Amino acid sequence: MYYEINENGELVQVRKVVMLMTEERAALLDRILLLATERNRIVTLHAETPSDKTEFIAAGHDLEELKLGKLLTNQDGVFLIYPEGISFIRKQSFKELHKKQRRKNRNKKIRNIIALLASIAAILGSIWKACS
Repeated sequence: MYYEINENGELVQVRKVVMLMTEERAALLDRILLLATERNRIVTLHAETPSDKTEFIAAGHDLEELKLGKLLTNQDGVFLIYPEGISFIRKQSFKELHKKQRRKNRNKKIRNIIALLASIAAILGSIWKACS
């Protein structure tokens, strides 16, 4: 567990959830949450392929872990979306979060490559100086 300050300036306990997020999963989670309304929080998606059911189960697991909703039945992908899920999708989307994380990971890789190249340059400089 860790703590963070919410938008009201209150210290709240937060549970960190680590999950593998693909662009396709992000799009599915957004689609599920966007279909829910405050009046109708039940969302039904129809499986078009056998892999759809697997994706529905995984999406249901993700929604439950994040406390945004849950899968009621995977036969047709019936989801119950919690008020927190409706609130979440109004403010942001999983596709945005996925893009942001990919950009962050790419920038970290670039920084690591630059640091490695700088180290190599320093070593080559030392070798050049020693040979001169």
